[in-house]
Amino acid sequence: MNKSTKKEPVAADSEKKFLRDKYTAKVAHWEYIVSACKLTLKQFGPPQKGDDLQAFKDVNEFYQKAMDRLEKARQKLREVEESE
Repeated sequence: MNKSTKKEPVAADSEKKFLRDKYTAKVAHWEYIVSACKLTLKQFGPPQKGDDLQAFKDVNEFYQKAMDRLEKARQKLREVEESE
């Protein structure tokens, strides 16, 4: 039996496992950031003016970006899991 053909399925499985682990970690990472943003926004409450208002807007903007990245990571994870 040819050694190269024998190793190909193992390499493919190893790559799929790597990608699954990578995107699982990304999902967990962005879930943590999203929850931290939610907690921060909840603690801030809707501020009325000044620096607090700008900080609230900054956190809210980052929260939206984090939600987008979380959804992208979830989508990539689904794609990897479906290809197995």
